[in-house]
Amino acid sequence: MSAGNECGQANALSDLGKIHRLRTEYAQAEEYLNKALPLYTSIGDSHGQANVSNSLGQLHQAQSNDVEAEKCFNQALDISVNVGYGLGQASALRRLGDIHKARSDYSKAEDMFNQALVIFTSIGYSLGQANSLVGLGEALLRQARYSEAKRFLQEAAEVSNKIDYEWALCTLPGYALGQAGALQTLGEVHQARANYSAAEESFNEALVAYTGIGNGIGRTNSLLGLGEALLRQARYSESKSFLHDAAEVSNQIGYK
Repeated sequence: MSAGNECGQANALSDLGKIHRLRTEYAQAEEYLNKALPLYTSIGDSHGQANVSNSLGQLHQAQSNDVEAEKCFNQALDISVNVGYGLGQASALRRLGDIHKARSDYSKAEDMFNQALVIFTSIGYSLGQANSLVGLGEALLRQARYSEAKRFLQEAAEVSNKIDYEWALCTLPGYALGQAGALQTLGEVHQARANYSAAEESFNEALVAYTGIGNGIGRTNSLLGLGEALLRQARYSESKSFLHDAAEVSNQIGYK
């Protein structure tokens, strides 16, 4: 088989793997991605190798297999650094930041998100920039560095809004999800600082965004945040209504 044919086959397998991953058909996704990887390796396509390694990492991450996910992201990072592939490098760094954040290793997560942000910004990839800013904000929030967290989360919301406005991509879940996540975490920042009216506003905006993309877990968390913000303002009837809604949504999606 010629290199051109192998490249076409590898691209097709990689795309099929991504489709199955997005459909949460993880076994099929892994099968296709594992077939694509050696083809990219045999023709020396380092970008393809890095992209598939990142996709495999996301696949393992979605199944809460962070050990395997970390191996894949580190592999993607090494390949990308060696060939100067910025997008592959930044994508791996951001995902590694997510893993370290989930492990409560916030300083390491902060470092990864910062590195990813610099690269995403330099190559003009706004979605990656927004997601890195959200990750940074969350990592700083968990370290009680509220002023810094607020700054990054506000910037994330601004970048997300700019993407929607410039490219009319507000219907794509990836963009709206980044915006909703920024608003949700910003609400948590305000809540931690006892600024309950500002928290209420952020949670309300996050709720609208999560509802628009059908993200039940995000919607539940926004409703809980709203309920708590209203409770702290002694607005008991309103608080009860939102907390009741949160319980209903949570039961509907099996989110405990």
